[in-house]
Amino acid sequence: MILDVPMDAIEYDYLLTDSGLAREREQLIKEVTSVGLTEAWAYTDRGMMAGLKKHLDDEYGGLDAYLDSIGFHQGRRALVRETLLV
Repeated sequence: MILDVPMDAIEYDYLLTDSGLAREREQLIKEVTSVGLTEAWAYTDRGMMAGLKKHLDDEYGGLDAYLDSIGFHQGRRALVRETLLV
């Protein structure tokens, strides 16, 4: 989102988390259930990124407006983009 890449790419990358955590899944399940969460918290949620974007759009008018509201202004966002898009 902050890098202006398509949402499909963000969602795809986010969902790769499940396969990346496969070896640690058992331990992760123990950790989340030990604090009262359900096993589902040990997996990615297909709708998470779309839900996050919708929330930012509905509540703040988008990511940039949200970031402005917390003091993370355009100059800082540009620095993040410069750093990550090398």
